[in-house]
Amino acid sequence: MLRCQDGCMQSAPETRNMRGMRLTKHLPEPAKKALKSSFMFPMYRRMSIRRQMMADFPYCIIIGVTTKCNLQCTYCPRSVMDSRSLGKDMDFELFKETVDQASKTAENRTVITPVGLGEPLMYDRYHDALVYLRGKCPDVPISIDTNGTLLDTENSRMLCKYLTNAHDVLLVSLNAGNRTSYVALNKADKFDLVVRNIRGFLEARRELGRGPALVLQILGSNPADEIEDFRDYWGALIGPRDLVSVKPLTDWGGRVESEIAKKHADALRKTPRYPCLSPFIMAFVHVDGGVYPCCQALAEGEESDLLLGNIEKKSLRDLCTGARIREIKAEHLKGNWNAFRDCRRCATYASYPNLWFKLWNRWL
Repeated sequence: MLRCQDGCMQSAPETRNMRGMRLTKHLPEPAKKALKSSFMFPMYRRMSIRRQMMADFPYCIIIGVTTKCNLQCTYCPRSVMDSRSLGKDMDFELFKETVDQASKTAENRTVITPVGLGEPLMYDRYHDALVYLRGKCPDVPISIDTNGTLLDTENSRMLCKYLTNAHDVLLVSLNAGNRTSYVALNKADKFDLVVRNIRGFLEARRELGRGPALVLQILGSNPADEIEDFRDYWGALIGPRDLVSVKPLTDWGGRVESEIAKKHADALRKTPRYPCLSPFIMAFVHVDGGVYPCCQALAEGEESDLLLGNIEKKSLRDLCTGARIREIKAEHLKGNWNAFRDCRRCATYASYPNLWFKLWNRWL
């Protein structure tokens, strides 16, 4: 599972039938094992993922519907963001305009994620937003990330009603395997509530006979035995389309003060640097209409040197294919990520697989 730091969906190759992987699906196990052990297979897999994810228009369009949240997670950049940018909903007319523009350019490979740097189920018009989005983009996969605190029966049934496409996904960021770890990470005692809500969602989906695939997320900063217990517990309850995802924890380029986030980000930064996938696959439309090629840039907001422009002044397609994003991509392929303040100490690149090939001093 490829995800950006705050959990926003970037791609879900494990939940989608990738063209490259389908060729191995029906092979006998000995032949499959021999193929996967071949020195050519990593290159073949890399090219298969690139074919699916990379094109002129982003693979993932994130629409930041709200910056309201009911948790104060220690690893979240909200703690260091300008308070004036928090606690806001996207104007519904702006949301519709964003969806309208996305619908004209979205492809079957595109994933639309109506989330943002907040809890999406706190958006006052989330039901209306899903109705409008599904109506405008009936064949485009929708991915929703939630902390699960508001995933009650009503919201579970609503999500199962509108997220019925084969590749729709609901990700729940439980992020811990027990109540003690949850409280330490999230500064809130809602572990048991979220567990009940997840089980209630599974029950609602069974009753309705439809609904999105479920991804249950735990942070990689948890002890290995806790992660294993998390896999065992939920693996016995979820369906064949569902999965457990272990998310790397970073410190948002050094901005987040959490010691555990810094520790794990430093470990990620030991990975030899390669171009980050975010500028190549993502467009994040913030609550104010600002468009960014990376979630990390939102911590800086309008001060970010990755800001591409505003959707109210320029079309989404123009912003996602224009001179500025081409420049950002080109500098990353030259290994010059230090040209951008938001990229210098960012460890998010290492949470993506390396899909690149290096030829002399340039990445391809």
